[in-house]
Amino acid sequence: NAEPVDRRSAPELYEMVEVLSRRAGLPVPAIYLIHTDQPNAFATGRDPQNAAVAVSAGLLRTLETREVAGVIAHELAHQWFYALVGSDQVNEPWQDEALSEYATLRFINKRFGNSAALELRLQRRSPEAQLISPSGSILRFPGYRSYTASVYGHAVELLFALDERTGKTAAFIESYVKRFAFGYATRKGFEQALDAFMGDSLGVLVSEYLDVPL
Repeated sequence: NAEPVDRRSAPELYEMVEVLSRRAGLPVPAIYLIHTDQPNAFATGRDPQNAAVAVSAGLLRTLETREVAGVIAHELAHQWFYALVGSDQVNEPWQDEALSEYATLRFINKRFGNSAALELRLQRRSPEAQLISPSGSILRFPGYRSYTASVYGHAVELLFALDERTGKTAAFIESYVKRFAFGYATRKGFEQALDAFMGDSLGVLVSEYLDVPL
């Protein structure tokens, strides 16, 4: 039920994807509209030059423009974190999801303001959900809300904690992508790259967010 669309057939959706892609430094991917009432969106492709993003009609009807932009920004970020830099989505799901969410929050902050970004951060942390350490098998999570609060919420806070401590998180992520582009990054590789870039041993801080039972 996925239909390819362009600027003429879906001008608002196309313009949103085009703007987000350019701001992320990505080529505009092929865009598909999924004819279903179920809110959904995903990106696919072996690299940013051969990518596609699909958005359901249900998502476009259900969410506000700001929310749709956030969903699409997150999916486009996966062209960097997973398509370009591979990682273990089963045993270290935070490694691509948290980095994609951090990029999304930076976009939301720039486009819609700090209060909108903060609101999304608080939503992700979902205090009523059961929190599990973000690092480890995805099978440990008792449900989607727990997974979201732990991986999209707490793991992302590691990156903001790094920002508060160093002010260089965005620059580190750029170097991380260049270092592991068209390759595979483990958690160990992430930590080694982080320590090397920051010129400091940050294993204790990383462990506080990824390993400590919450």
